[in-house]
Amino acid sequence: MSSIYFPHKTIRRMAKRGLSEAQVLDAFNTGEHSISSAGAQMAAKKFSGYEIGLYYVRDGRTGKYVVTAAWKRERR
Repeated sequence: MSSIYFPHKTIRRMAKRGLSEAQVLDAFNTGEHSISSAGAQMAAKKFSGYEIGLYYVRDGRTGKYVVTAAWKRERR
C-alpha cells in the first residue's frame, strides 16, 4: 500500500487515547477496511479484549493515505 501520513492533530489525539502510530499502522495494514454509514473510509482490527479503528482519506495530489481519526475501545 502507499505511504500513510499522520497530521499533528491526529497524533495528539492518538496520544490522549494511548495509541501509537505503529498500532494504527497495524490496524490499517492488517485490519478490515470498509465504508462507514456516513461514507467515510475506515479500517478496524480486533485484538484480544479491544479493537483499534481509524478513518482515512486518500490525498489526490500525493497519493498518500491521511489518517483523520483513530480510536481504541473495548471489544464488543
